Amino acid sequence: MTIKCLTFDLDDTLWDVYPVIMKAEKRFHDWLTEHYPLIANDFDMDTMVTHRQHYFTQFEEMRHDFT
Repeated sequence: MTIKCLTFDLDDTLWDVYPVIMKAEKRFHDWLTEHYPLIANDFDMDTMVTHRQHYFTQFEEMRHDFT
């Protein structure tokens, strides 16, 4: 039998994805700080992440798109 395809699940298999996600979260919050400081001042990065995660729970059918 000849191998025709080999796939990898990249997230946490070939590299630790958490630091990459946290860097993206920080860059987004930095962008908000520059362009929408009222939002960034009212909501720190951790609060925004928690809020977004809670909001996504309303859409169970799309759970695979948010993870």
